[in-house]
Amino acid sequence: MLTWKVDILSAVKTRFGTRPLLLRAKPWGGALTIRQKLPLLIAALTLACVAALMLASARLTQASQTEFAEQQIMATTQERATQLTQWLANTNGALLTMASGKQTVDALYTLSSAFKDLKDQAKTVLQAAYIDSNPNPSGARHLLDRADGSAFYHAEHGKFHKTFRSMMEQNAFYDVFLINRDGDVVYSVFKESDFADSLKGEALAQTGLASVYTAAMAAQAGEIVISSFAPYGPSGGAFALFLGTPVVSEMGVVVGVLAIQMPIDHIAGIVQSDAVVGQSTQTYLVDENGMSLSAARDAQLFVAGANIGNLPHVTFNAEDEIALHRDALLQSSGKGIAATVNIPVLGKNWLLVTERDYADIMTEVYALLLTQLLIGAISIVVVTAASFWVSKSISAPITQLNMSIQQVASGQYDLQVPNTHRRDEIGTMASSIDDMRKALAAAQKVEEARALLQKEQSHVVERLTSGLGDLAAGDLSKTIDEDFPPAYEVLRGYFNQTVEKMGESIEMIASATEGIRAQSSEITRASEDLAHRTEVQAATLEQTAAAMDEMTASVKSAADGVHEVETIVGEARKQADQSDTIVKEAVSAMAEIEKSSSQISQIIAVIDDIAFQTNLLALNAGVEAARAGDAGRGFAVVASEVGALAQRASTAAKEIKTLISTSAHHVELGVERVKQAGSALQKIAQRVTHISTLTSSMATGASEQSIGLHEINVGVTQLDQATQKNAAMAEEANAASQLMAAGMQELGRLVARFKLREGAALAVQDTSHISSTPDIDLSAFHQEDPQPIIDLAPMQPDPKIAVNARGVWQDF
Repeated sequence: MLTWKVDILSAVKTRFGTRPLLLRAKPWGGALTIRQKLPLLIAALTLACVAALMLASARLTQASQTEFAEQQIMATTQERATQLTQWLANTNGALLTMASGKQTVDALYTLSSAFKDLKDQAKTVLQAAYIDSNPNPSGARHLLDRADGSAFYHAEHGKFHKTFRSMMEQNAFYDVFLINRDGDVVYSVFKESDFADSLKGEALAQTGLASVYTAAMAAQAGEIVISSFAPYGPSGGAFALFLGTPVVSEMGVVVGVLAIQMPIDHIAGIVQSDAVVGQSTQTYLVDENGMSLSAARDAQLFVAGANIGNLPHVTFNAEDEIALHRDALLQSSGKGIAATVNIPVLGKNWLLVTERDYADIMTEVYALLLTQLLIGAISIVVVTAASFWVSKSISAPITQLNMSIQQVASGQYDLQVPNTHRRDEIGTMASSIDDMRKALAAAQKVEEARALLQKEQSHVVERLTSGLGDLAAGDLSKTIDEDFPPAYEVLRGYFNQTVEKMGESIEMIASATEGIRAQSSEITRASEDLAHRTEVQAATLEQTAAAMDEMTASVKSAADGVHEVETIVGEARKQADQSDTIVKEAVSAMAEIEKSSSQISQIIAVIDDIAFQTNLLALNAGVEAARAGDAGRGFAVVASEVGALAQRASTAAKEIKTLISTSAHHVELGVERVKQAGSALQKIAQRVTHISTLTSSMATGASEQSIGLHEINVGVTQLDQATQKNAAMAEEANAASQLMAAGMQELGRLVARFKLREGAALAVQDTSHISSTPDIDLSAFHQEDPQPIIDLAPMQPDPKIAVNARGVWQDF
């Protein structure tokens, strides 16, 4: 350990000298000190953490704010939809209540009657009284209960007007109309130009009020109809919406229609409540034609009656549930979120839409991010100031440690290292440096003793090098007689013993080499004789094997021919059996034909009898016809023809009977010939069966001979292969003995290179006269089934040679 420290110290002094080590170092930051790096590092880490926290907070805040806005807009849409649905339900209830009231029925009866009393002057008189001469200005004409004059209409108007006006004001209707069966607006509360006019006239026929009247007259009692949202001329061309229901008397007679003009401003007030979240929030109502039923909060976007159904999210849902649309293109041309909900109204669909821009949603997020940014900046400043104080408390002790390291590096081991009393990492480093200083001081003393020891080692290595050089040159006669230091004396003894043992081993190897040389000569001569005899035997067996192959092939061919004959005879036997069967079937068919001929003869006899009886009847008929005179002349002609026909049938029957008899005679001859053919075929089949039995016996004998010859051929082939292997083994043994003799000669030459002690001599003889044959190439003996390869390395005879040779001779 001390030696290692001394080496390190020497290397440090050699590389850097005695200058301060910290000036040589090139840590991160270039020339910056720890006192500068540490605050910068802490500030950078704080900045990174604050930035990461702000980014994560921004994303979370944005997501939460967007989700909160979505929840708000859906809640707002649901709330407005509920309010609008409730108001519509109340309106429908109020309209039905008014229509079913007795006062409304009475008002329609009396006002219609008074209207008819005025005849063609009704419109002129009533508009002049309640519009032109009304003391109240436009928009307040409904405050006049009764116009001046003695007309019956004015008295009835004063009786009912307060009731209908109160109903309009309570329900916030724009106007209330009573229309008789002829389509005349006999009463209205608000008194516009449609009052006292006819809905069938040119001015009002295409208006929403006229369509409501027409639909209500065709409706059932208690049914409400609604018009489309369209401009209405009497209201200054503003868009209007009407509801109507038939007024039915107690007798079930429709006396007219009660209609109301819905308050568009009141509907817009419900839709656009003041309780709005966000500056960009827009809530509007669209009918199924894409027409806006309310104006936007910002009148520059759209007004009531504008076609705004061209945006993707302004679509009617299949269900009446609220739908949320993200990243929607808004009416303001910006992007944001939108919520829609269907509101069914009397068979029509209205769509309530609420929109809010993303920029408006993010306003609160940006304010929160600004606050977080200020807090982060303050945190960075505070942490940087604290890091400067911490770095100062760390860098000062490190500077002192640096000075101590410089002193130790310069070899000053007697100075005390400061800060060893501290309990932190600085104290641990100072203690380690002080320990290193003490160790280096002790190592300096050890180095001197090491130099003396190294000198002794050099002398021992030099002497051993000289002795090993003589040993490498083959000189085994020299030993080391000079005494070594006590620590290396054992090494000198081992070297001398090695030289002596190696000399004795070389002498023994030389003696054994001479004996092996003599034995290898005798093995070589025996191997040559064995190889010659084996070659002759192999040639003879090869010729025998060829002859056996030819004989086996001939016998096999004869056996195959016998088998083929047996097959043909068997097929002939099968055909003969089949012919016998066919002959039997032919005989049976002939018998059936003979039987059928007999039956036909019987039938012909019956036909002959019938012809005779028919001829007899024809004669009797002719006699009776003759008796009848002229009256039976036609019947006589028929009887004559029947008699002629019976005669021809009798003649034909006789001819057929003759032919059948001749055919039966021929059939009997055919049956006899077929029976004779069947007997001949049976005899042929018996002969064929006998031949088949003899052929099968011959085929069995030929097969057994072929199998016996095949087994003999296999035995001869195996014997031939064993002989070929023996010949190869003999040649390999001969080659091995030649190589062994050459190896013994080379071994003797190598042993002779060593120089032994005086009195020990090595004799080397020339063995080139032992073998008179040239060198053998072992690659020529590669057979289909080679024997294990013999290792012919000099001085290492393989005992497998004798074992393999013995096994081969035993197989032979």
